Amino acid sequence: MSYIASKPPGQSSLFQDVFQLLRTLSLARKRQLGWLVMLMIVSAIMEVLNLAAVIPFLSSLSDPDDLLNSPRWQPILDLLKVESTSQLILLLTSTFIIITVINNLLRMAVLYIQTYISARISTEVGCLVYEHILLQPYEYHVRQNSSDLITLLSTDTATISNGVMGPLLLVIANGMIAVSLLIGLLAINPIAMLVALLTLGIAYVLIYRLRRKALLNSSQLMTQNNQQQIKIVQESLGGIQNVILANTYPFFQTHYARSNYAVQNAYASILLTSSMPRYGIEMIAMVFIGILALSLVGGGNFEAVIPVLGGLALGVYRLLPALQQLFSALARAQGARASLIRVLTAIQRPIDPMLKATEVEPLHLAQKILLEQVWFHYEQDDRWILQDLNLTIDSCTTVGFVGTTGSGKSTTVNVILGLLQPQKGRVFVDDEPLWGQRLRAWQLGVAYVPQSIFLADTTIANNIAFGIAPHLIDYDRVLEAAKLARIDEYIEGLPAKYETMLGERGVRLSGGQQQRIGIARALYRQASMIIFDEATSSLDTKTEKEVMAAIEGLRDTVTMVLIAHRLSTIQTCDRIFEFQDGRIVAAGTYNELLKSSGSFRRLAQAR
Repeated sequence: MSYIASKPPGQSSLFQDVFQLLRTLSLARKRQLGWLVMLMIVSAIMEVLNLAAVIPFLSSLSDPDDLLNSPRWQPILDLLKVESTSQLILLLTSTFIIITVINNLLRMAVLYIQTYISARISTEVGCLVYEHILLQPYEYHVRQNSSDLITLLSTDTATISNGVMGPLLLVIANGMIAVSLLIGLLAINPIAMLVALLTLGIAYVLIYRLRRKALLNSSQLMTQNNQQQIKIVQESLGGIQNVILANTYPFFQTHYARSNYAVQNAYASILLTSSMPRYGIEMIAMVFIGILALSLVGGGNFEAVIPVLGGLALGVYRLLPALQQLFSALARAQGARASLIRVLTAIQRPIDPMLKATEVEPLHLAQKILLEQVWFHYEQDDRWILQDLNLTIDSCTTVGFVGTTGSGKSTTVNVILGLLQPQKGRVFVDDEPLWGQRLRAWQLGVAYVPQSIFLADTTIANNIAFGIAPHLIDYDRVLEAAKLARIDEYIEGLPAKYETMLGERGVRLSGGQQQRIGIARALYRQASMIIFDEATSSLDTKTEKEVMAAIEGLRDTVTMVLIAHRLSTIQTCDRIFEFQDGRIVAAGTYNELLKSSGSFRRLAQAR
């Protein structure tokens, strides 16, 4: 599902942004929220009943005879057959205790449910964000910084639970409790409570309005520096060999400490804003209670005053934490606003429905693939990477792409794979244009072996059948793919064979073994076309020969495209295309190009 908001995130209020987020939730989650709100209403009603029960309870303790003979209470007492003060005290005490117990159990239930619902919402939103990132076009991923995406998926989505939904559910719960308590207090002493309400309300509103922008700024600082921390960690650990050899620890430590300090300082500012008003408000409230007590006992009737004063004290005692938690939750939610905005922005990115299609059969190349007058650039103002490119690759042939860096080889490969869409021109597979569902089917029928193979920290079998659940792996296909890639003998010689764990990034394999795992991965998919992007450029001569032998073993069974770093790897290609400035300037066999192309001869001599 792709949700488009009426206003961009951040250009509306906090509550409008939250409403946008809620609209993305599943129906089941919305129903859970509805039941939770109903439970909150019941809890708020119990707060009023608890407050209403305290006054007769205290009256029964201070002057039970007066209460027993009160005309107002007589019908109820007659109905319950209460005839003595001891019976009256027992009844009112029991009622007060029961209501108090039920009230607190309800509050515990609300807290428990709202905590788990906010966690479930965070999980749902996190999965939605991941989907909207994972299913973006290749061009999007090329432009994005991985540390930014990791921050979004780890920190920002987690913040939805403990920084946004949790606090805002507290706002609703405590708002209902505060309203119910205020109604009860107004019934006890309207004038005094109106004065208290105005005093406390104005104080909290002023503090929140004064600190709202500062909270948002702190939130943005936390997000930016969290991303910076992840970036520093990625770079330092990813290049740990260079860090050790060059002794560049201080550089990374300094930058990490600076970002960490900014994060913790911003968090401290948010925490201080959410917590500090409590003490000032409590001071005002206690002074108010003291003044009210003096005014009530001015007439000298202490017995009549005690129940009223006790009810007011209990009500204010319950009201203050509710108001403080309400304010604190609002401050925390505002302090998490930057993460909320980033999450909403991610969710609003549209998804191509074709990428979510599950019942698409792979399209296998039967005759040829044709690029006709293809033009491509990444940004509107960029130079053209490909210019009027025309290219034909016949089925079950092996072709090579050569050219200097930036000549357009890799971009052409990405157009062939359907990862990039040309701004001008068309791509045909077996004489039919490549777009829509046909494009998706084509991507399922081709494979790509990069220069650097990504290997997951799992078994060899799981790496060959990459992205397939273990119980769905076809082990016959795994064995066949390994055999064709000429890695089967090595694997069979291991103690755990195909269940051998490779370690992070395949550190237990040599470069040639990693490349052959990559080839086996492509073969497991039973692709009709495999593209090797400088697959042997980082290998020594012996290992290169081993990998090339594996590639040669596939000849005439699949269509292969080799982007060459060393021209020796493409000498036996059926056809070689030479790229220059996004165009093909020469094409032919290796020997034909040596004779006809001076630039190709220079490349051959240089390498």
